[in-house]
Amino acid sequence: MDALPAPYLFAELPEDLGRIIFELVAEHDGPSCALVSKGVKLWVEPVIYRTVALSNAKTAKLFYRTVRDPVCTKPPDFFALHAKVFIITCTQVTEDTVAALQACRNLNTLAIWTSTQNIAMRSLLSSSLLSPRHLSIVAEMFYRHERHLAHPIFRNLTHLDIVWDDEKQWDLDALPQLEFLTHLSLDIRFSPRPAQLIKRIASLSPASLRVLVLWIVSFHEFCDGHVHLADIKAICEGEVDPRAVIAYSGKIRADTGMHPEYAIMRSYEDMLYDWSGEQTFGNDLWALAEEKIEARRCLKEKGAVTPIPFTAQVVETRPDVLWST
Repeated sequence: MDALPAPYLFAELPEDLGRIIFELVAEHDGPSCALVSKGVKLWVEPVIYRTVALSNAKTAKLFYRTVRDPVCTKPPDFFALHAKVFIITCTQVTEDTVAALQACRNLNTLAIWTSTQNIAMRSLLSSSLLSPRHLSIVAEMFYRHERHLAHPIFRNLTHLDIVWDDEKQWDLDALPQLEFLTHLSLDIRFSPRPAQLIKRIASLSPASLRVLVLWIVSFHEFCDGHVHLADIKAICEGEVDPRAVIAYSGKIRADTGMHPEYAIMRSYEDMLYDWSGEQTFGNDLWALAEEKIEARRCLKEKGAVTPIPFTAQVVETRPDVLWST
């Protein structure tokens, strides 16, 4: 009987092959890989910290401690070199949060879904230190009188998502300066005149803009007789701007007359995925919006849907709660 072959030892693997294996495994279980050896830890840490997601106080505290540890063995620019996605959903923004963002200053994607009164954070977001390509941010991260698109952080964006949490609207005058912007997403819950808002955006948007996603909380509230029902229906059907798509997180009432096939439903988990940097081709918010736009165009060309003539509704609203016009 032939003798059994000797077990293959990890140490016998070529180093470059072993590194590739651990880097791939670290995509799914980085912390476990980091415990194998000091050498493997050096390989997988750039993978582990590629995406930083601070979803609760415990996770945030551990990450802040790592960043600010005076005896940290990582190179000084480790986080600047390797952190590419930074998502903040925990409720408290502190000086540690600011220090962590400063350390991770070369981000590709930044999502901040929490409000703050932290002066240092607001100053950082108004500075030129951060220059992501993708940004999702809550409006309250800026002072009310500073809600405009002229801040340096907006300059190099290709994808921008602004979430409102009050009725103070943004000054859009600097929108034409965002020359790389291709995808724009806005929360229109507090917009007093949705259709006029889109026309305003259309008049200011750079030539590069090809997708405009407009968020409402839910179609459920847009029942027959709602003051903005005609606007939302017209937007949904592409009558206001062919680049515009409605996104929502709820159900569509049967009595709205909406075409759900033209809209995008996203849960909170979906939205986290959209900004995680881990999307596969064709299944994130932006790809779905492009798909809806193209499908709607094809259906109309074939005469499958008869567009509803659009007439903007005039709603008397105080000037101080309107978008800048």
